[in-house]
Amino acid sequence: MHEVLEAIGVLARDTGQAAFLVGGMVRDLAIGHRNIDLDIAIEGDALGLGTAFAKKTGSSIRGRTRFGTCKIESKAFGTIDMATARSESYPYPGALPEVKASNLEADLARRDFGLNAMAIALAPECYGRLIDPFGGLDDLARGKLRVLHNASFRDDPTRIFRGVRFAGRFDFTFEHETLNLLKECLREGFMDAVSGKRIFAELKLTGGEQEPLKSFGLLRKYRILESVDPAIGRNSDRWKHLRRLVLAIDRVASPDGRAFAEDWLCWLSGIFVGLKRREAQRLAARLNLPGRVNGTCLWVSTSLQSTLAGLLRLDRSRPYRVVKLLRQVPPEGAVHLFAASGRKQRNLIIAYLKTWRYVKPSLNGRQVRDLGFEEGPRVGRMLERLLELKLQGKVVSPEDEIAYVRKMARSGR
Repeated sequence: MHEVLEAIGVLARDTGQAAFLVGGMVRDLAIGHRNIDLDIAIEGDALGLGTAFAKKTGSSIRGRTRFGTCKIESKAFGTIDMATARSESYPYPGALPEVKASNLEADLARRDFGLNAMAIALAPECYGRLIDPFGGLDDLARGKLRVLHNASFRDDPTRIFRGVRFAGRFDFTFEHETLNLLKECLREGFMDAVSGKRIFAELKLTGGEQEPLKSFGLLRKYRILESVDPAIGRNSDRWKHLRRLVLAIDRVASPDGRAFAEDWLCWLSGIFVGLKRREAQRLAARLNLPGRVNGTCLWVSTSLQSTLAGLLRLDRSRPYRVVKLLRQVPPEGAVHLFAASGRKQRNLIIAYLKTWRYVKPSLNGRQVRDLGFEEGPRVGRMLERLLELKLQGKVVSPEDEIAYVRKMARSGR
């Protein structure tokens, strides 16, 4: 990594430009967190420098934008994000920024928090020098999240979500005035100006944190989700459910070592627990949720409790009924079902996920027809009956299945 950064610094100098390492990696280097995401700010022409560096190293370049950004990709060093140093202005609260090329200090000044507004020089004559015009290193030492100006949250209310993630990830707290500005932003309704797509993206990232419960606890504490939709509220039952998600995800998301459910979607759909159908539909529309995500979140709202009620009536003596019930449940729904269940029902869920869902008849529809069944719904019903018998251990081998199907065909059932 040093070789790559040094090479960028030399190339920038030789072309009359200046290169700096910026972003989360600078912050994480300072506190000892692993991070290999290379974000480079260029005082000059990032597209030109990126093109030259890609040619020099045999790398590919993609993602060029009119804002002077690009991505350089190589098998040797991964991906580098390179951008022309720029300043930003916001035409109205929650709008996407208007940008123009500028210098490093202006580029750092547009960042969300002081701890993210540091850079490391890459020029050969000062390689490795920390540039910290806004006191980010001191914020790190104090464990504080501090915005760089009073309009920061108004300009971009999604910074609130990022702040919550940093607070949860590093166990930091909001600096006093920053917290007041956060509350003022929510109170004044500036979150209403942010598109649902952007809020969904922030919540997806929050659900993908290593310890999401901390961040979701802060979303609850400061009533941030209520600013997105008042129906979410500070429901104590929902919070208890979210706390149980930690164990549920651990046990169910990869029940047999293979990925089954997506952690981030378990957390995101968790905010739908306890919402009425219309409330859930309104929130899903507000967040502009894509297809499968939308379906999962609405299932959690509308079907979690009824599915749990059905599961309460079953036990291990009826594996087919368990399979028939649970195979309709989205993967993340199974995680929520586990979180909402008692020990007996949890054991049924685990049995389904580890064993029963993999049980299939040896025969297929064509083979069933060849054994004497006419095309139509009877074939499907026979396959379901074979599955039931196999789960009960009443048919074991393919020969058992053939004998049973022939018997049923002769009887006309």
